[in-house]
Amino acid sequence: MYILCISQGTQTGLFMNKTIKPVVEKSALPTKKRSTWKWNLPLESIKKGELIKLEMSEDEARDNSNTIRTIVHRFQKKTPSKKFTVRLVINDVADELDWEGIGIWRTR
Repeated sequence: MYILCISQGTQTGLFMNKTIKPVVEKSALPTKKRSTWKWNLPLESIKKGELIKLEMSEDEARDNSNTIRTIVHRFQKKTPSKKFTVRLVINDVADELDWEGIGIWRTR
């Protein structure tokens, strides 16, 4: 069974060219949503095979890992000759390395 609906026109077209009277006021710029980087990572100074250790608890590492990955990814985009990997160092890996947090390794 098919139902055929035919619209008989709408009135929204009548308000398409309505004049608007904007109000212009002087105002201060809105405050910045983010201040400077929370993480000052020395990515440009480490050499291939070196590591930046960010020691913190597992909960803090999980909370901050995406932010750090984003910072590293943006740096890699600016300098394509350098390559990094960012890893959570928790549980068995943390026991093996004797520290817990986030590690940033330069691979190239």
